Amino acid sequence: MLEALKAHKAAEHILQWGSLQPFGSYAGRPVRSQDSMDNWEYSMLMQKTQFIPLPAGISPEQFRIWEAFEAGCIPILLERHVGVGQVLYPLQYLGFNIIFLDSWEQLPDKLLYLHKEVRKRPRRYTLMQSHNSKLWAQVKGALARHLARAVCNASHWQTVSKSAQS
Repeated sequence: MLEALKAHKAAEHILQWGSLQPFGSYAGRPVRSQDSMDNWEYSMLMQKTQFIPLPAGISPEQFRIWEAFEAGCIPILLERHVGVGQVLYPLQYLGFNIIFLDSWEQLPDKLLYLHKEVRKRPRRYTLMQSHNSKLWAQVKGALARHLARAVCNASHWQTVSKSAQS
């Protein structure tokens, strides 16, 4: 992905627009390299990022997707990871606004297109980001309720079990 972006003739201009914020490395651990940013810097950079390409790591499902939604970014993902039956399908099913690519080689041209679109229709992309943020808040709330019920039910049954043994 980065190679495709760096090799593009408009790479310098794409990065200057600010829709995509590049960074060297992130270190959320106590020990970090000199050129890495801390949690606060990383969080602030994510807040400024409108679009975020999210290549698969070990799995297409990764923490960066959740960070992107938390920061209000619009993720850019490979379409093959969100198809029916794929690990990220729920994102599309739930209605998150995501930009899809067939391959990372399409990223530079897609960013050029998005830059033009954002300039023409800034409100559209702001609304997409807002929609993702609201939907993400709902998903987190539903997950928290589900976990709370599971934990409370487990605690209840443990208490009942202990009472029965007495």
